[in-house]
Amino acid sequence: MKENLSSNEVKEVSDQELIDALRDRGPEHPLTKELLRDWCIQEEGKVEHGSFEERVHFELKRARLYLAAGYGEESYECYQDAFTIAENAGLDVLCQEINNEVAMIEAQ
Repeated sequence: MKENLSSNEVKEVSDQELIDALRDRGPEHPLTKELLRDWCIQEEGKVEHGSFEERVHFELKRARLYLAAGYGEESYECYQDAFTIAENAGLDVLCQEINNEVAMIEAQ
């Protein structure tokens, strides 16, 4: 993989790499922003033509990454996005699962 990436190139980013960057530098650091952008591009590419359920799972994955890195507010926003997608798509079981997961987090 190239060492110097232009701003248009996307670097493959692992979940753990993104969590570590968020923990170490925070979401506003330029390098973290770049990793987050690349991670989102790579993950959204996997669900771009997928079902609403796949989009929900993408948002849930992003929510869990933020949570693992200690960013509750950002995580909650992703949970809200996942819930909205699921609700609009009529995925009632997924809506309940999201509510249950958020409730468990809030109880901790």
